Parts: sequence; C-alpha cells; structure tokens
Amino acid sequence: MSFFSFVGNWNNYFLPYVMVPGRKAPVQVGLAELLSNVPQFNPTNAASTTIDLPTLALATVVSVAPVLLIFLFSQRFLVSGMTAGGTKE
Repeated sequence: MSFFSFVGNWNNYFLPYVMVPGRKAPVQVGLAELLSNVPQFNPTNAASTTIDLPTLALATVVSVAPVLLIFLFSQRFLVSGMTAGGTKE
C-alpha cells in the first residue's frame, strides 16, 4: 500500500501546479514546463528558450528514477502481497 501511495503522491501534478508558485515547483511540474518549451511537442509556443531533446530525455529519466528504485527494492514484497490471497491451503 505504501508503494502505491508513494507513486500517487510522486505523480501528483494538479495540486502542486496550483499551490506552489515559480521555481519551487515539483519535478512533474518542471517537466511539463520543459515539454512546453520543446518546439517539436508544442509548435504554437514561440518561446524564447528552446529545450533540446536530450535535455528533456535526461529530465524524464531523473523524474522516473526514484519510483524505479523504490519499485526495484520493494518488488519482492509487492509480488508476495498480491499473491498472498490467491492460493488455498
């Protein structure tokens, strides 16, 4: 349960977007702002700063890394918890 709670809070976008102004925004809000400055993904935005695709890819990897690490360390417990009620003794 704690893993799914962590993933839900980590991927929360709307509340931090509304509540936290400017530079103190969480990773997902910053990633969305980076994505809006890439001309290939948002051709209508004529931003003065453009972000290269490798920079966007690195930001995506950095934002996914904590969830991936926690999943890798807790995978054994997740699988055993999901299959605990599936067998009869």
